[in-house]
Amino acid sequence: MPGFAGGRLSLRPLRNALAKRGVDVLVWPRAPFLYRKPIGHHGLRLARDLLKLRSVLDQPLTVMGWSEGGLVAVSAMMQTVLQTHEQPEDVVRRIVTYGSPFHGALSAHAGWLIDPLIGTSIREMRPGSPTLNEQVSFLHHPRDWDFQAVFGTRDLLVSKRQPDLDQSWCHYGPWHHRSPLYDRSLFDLIHRLIATP
Repeated sequence: MPGFAGGRLSLRPLRNALAKRGVDVLVWPRAPFLYRKPIGHHGLRLARDLLKLRSVLDQPLTVMGWSEGGLVAVSAMMQTVLQTHEQPEDVVRRIVTYGSPFHGALSAHAGWLIDPLIGTSIREMRPGSPTLNEQVSFLHHPRDWDFQAVFGTRDLLVSKRQPDLDQSWCHYGPWHHRSPLYDRSLFDLIHRLIATP
């Protein structure tokens, strides 16, 4: 799943790298992802689509989200419990995120200057926002699905350390925020995290 204002093309290098390694990949959503509504809105849409997809597959899915896409993926797990009353682990076995600002993004403070229409989702990514606090709290509750977060130590948009997350979930490497566009070492790590039983 792409990050803020991303689309299918932004995930093509990662998708192709995973496909070469034998991973079946479906990019969600099909249209460019302009986060002009709250993260929870997109999380509910994703939860519903994951339930539909799971109904035709014989095993739970792995969801990978880049940047804000990772926040939407965690929101989908929350929405699965709250709105659909399904057990998340029956739908998704693992979420892998890359560069997702669970501790917030300092650039979100100035986001409203970019476009007032995207102000809602930008505000949700400010450090200490209720949305991020709810997601981190949710991740710390007992669960039967796996969560793995990957961060780049050269990422200028997202903090290099995420103190609110359990560090056993976190993986760090010499990547930038745009590394999913080209970095083979990142592709290798994401593949390992997806393929691990």
